[in-house]
Amino acid sequence: MTSDTESTEKYDLDVKICRHYLWRMITPGQCRAARAFLQVAQDELAKAASVGVSTIRDFEVGKRTPMVNNLKAIRAELERRGVRFVDQDDSGTCGVLYTEPDKGIAG
Repeated sequence: MTSDTESTEKYDLDVKICRHYLWRMITPGQCRAARAFLQVAQDELAKAASVGVSTIRDFEVGKRTPMVNNLKAIRAELERRGVRFVDQDDSGTCGVLYTEPDKGIAG
């Protein structure tokens, strides 16, 4: 039989594991925003991330959440192109950062 303290400690550990897992994921809105910054179509992102176009489309409209490996591939491809994600915090706040590449224009 487990004590209340042991149950509470296990629950706290489970919450920490879940937060760590969710910390690296992105939201449908972040995916849409990142594509907009990059001016990348769904099919182009799908091909570059080696996922189906329906995976991107369904994720962005909230129809389904991609499998973890596909979500990681999507995030990795967007980050490779210069997007940085502000991960969701306890208040639900998250975002996308993007700096346009230097186009060689002298100031």
